[in-house]
Amino acid sequence: TKDFMQALMMKNSVLKTMGETQLIMEEVLALRLYTGPLFEKYNIVNRGGALDGEKTPDFMKKRFRELCGGNDVSKCPNRYCTTNFVLTSGIVKTSKMTKSETVWRGISGGRLPMQFWKEDGTGVRGGV
Repeated sequence: TKDFMQALMMKNSVLKTMGETQLIMEEVLALRLYTGPLFEKYNIVNRGGALDGEKTPDFMKKRFRELCGGNDVSKCPNRYCTTNFVLTSGIVKTSKMTKSETVWRGISGGRLPMQFWKEDGTGVRGGV
């Protein structure tokens, strides 16, 4: 739609001003689908797609087969490889426009490494 294209042009204008690579339509569409109806399919590929992995819980393997067409052993399930690649590219690009904020996570009995406490070159700290 017209509004969709205007929003894309505004985001690309910001990225261009920052000297960053602009978004392409495929990235925007992948991001939109990921934040909507296809989130579960794309996410289960990353969580349960390693069907032969010993550490992947059985319920995740089962859900992956259900959602991605892997119930028939003779057929290869859809792992959305290209979509996940494009989605990752879009996330990396849009993350350049995100302001760092405090995020609280509950932990117990652990020690955080020194790089957690020191700011990196972009002024961010706390991510490991």
